[in-house]
Amino acid sequence: MANDVESDTQANQIANAIVFVADEESRTVIEAALGTIGVKAPIIAGDEAVCIEEMQKNPDSWVIVDMASGMESLVRILIAAQGSSAFDVTPLLLLSPDAGYKTLCLAIEYNVSKVMMGKLNHVDAQNCLKALSIIGAGNKKLDKVMKELIGLRKSSQWKDAISLLDGEMAGSLKNSALFIEQAENYFLSGDFDGAAKIMEDMIAKNPNDLRAVHMMSRILMAQKKVPEAIEMLNEAEKKNQYSASRLIALGDCYLQMGKYRQARGKFTTALGLDATKTEATQGLMQTELLTGNMDEALQMGRSLGSNTDIAKILNMTAIIAIHNNKIEDGLKMYEQSITLLSAYPVLGARVWFNLGLNHNRSGDAKRALSCFETACELDPAFAGAAQNRRVLGKRLAAVEEGSAANTKGGHTAAEATKETIYDAADDDDLTSDDSHSDSDQESADDIEGDASLFK
Repeated sequence: MANDVESDTQANQIANAIVFVADEESRTVIEAALGTIGVKAPIIAGDEAVCIEEMQKNPDSWVIVDMASGMESLVRILIAAQGSSAFDVTPLLLLSPDAGYKTLCLAIEYNVSKVMMGKLNHVDAQNCLKALSIIGAGNKKLDKVMKELIGLRKSSQWKDAISLLDGEMAGSLKNSALFIEQAENYFLSGDFDGAAKIMEDMIAKNPNDLRAVHMMSRILMAQKKVPEAIEMLNEAEKKNQYSASRLIALGDCYLQMGKYRQARGKFTTALGLDATKTEATQGLMQTELLTGNMDEALQMGRSLGSNTDIAKILNMTAIIAIHNNKIEDGLKMYEQSITLLSAYPVLGARVWFNLGLNHNRSGDAKRALSCFETACELDPAFAGAAQNRRVLGKRLAAVEEGSAANTKGGHTAAEATKETIYDAADDDDLTSDDSHSDSDQESADDIEGDASLFK
């Protein structure tokens, strides 16, 4: 058996192993098993900080850890093991005294390669290392697939992206995370029903896979089913309260519902788990904005990036404010966003466009027209703004000329115009015909797409 383990491990090219195990007997067994595969001097970590530091210094090492240091300490180690994709993760063996479902939920969510329950002996240790080797080698292959997949997503080649994963799921490399990535393909392409079908089937088979639950909550949010998303995320939190990403998702849901105190609590807890989560800091900034603390929010925003980054957050938050009937607050956020984007006319045009949509929906066609005119001045290639300027111009002209009263059948002036207002919710890409630099275009798409949240 040792030869089999050695062969598999060599295929995965283990450099070393970091052992953070409090139980001396288990640690001795692990060290002996590592010795049979050529790791004669594993790194013994005495505490969490040393373990994480060694993981950063030795990224190719495996990690063997137990739960003696406490759940929050363990979670920080699991976070440190994560890479750029679901499969770019340090091969990690977790020793657990029991088979509690919360441990299993945690292991699934953080892509733990192998969990060993109960008392460890030499044979168990060897089998665990063999599993670590096989899973690690498979993850390396799947990580290459992910890199190809990311390239397809960036170029919006959704059919090719879906076909790529269909082929992998039909092959020898089986991993439940592939189903989540497939749902992500459908989600990003705008097929929310297709994404939901995959996740519903997956959750029905394994309700403890909280990665699938998180993906399903994102789909529900996109479908404007915020209460259902909150219910799902709250149920998931009962199983594992140590997921920064899911806490952020729950905070976002509370923001949409106008429950700012609950949102602040979730974002703060998420930062306690993972201080690198800029999304949590962004959520706190939005909370400050929505509770009227503009100065504090902008000061917090400076840690998040450039003026364009802050403007994007302001734009998104304005949408939430208006949705929750805080109209004046939302308009102030738009104004601040426009000020920050004074040096970026293409991006500023997107905010003026969103502001125009808001005025049009509130029935103020004149102010809406003025906003669309400004958007066109800032970006003459902005087709959506040009269409709305043309449509509203015709409607207002018809009203001024009294044509509304003379339209047969009692039709209004707005109905007399066949063209419709171009809403961001009608199209995934409002700027496909624009001619800007790639960096400006990417930022413009980000800002502009948020307008679809108005509805």
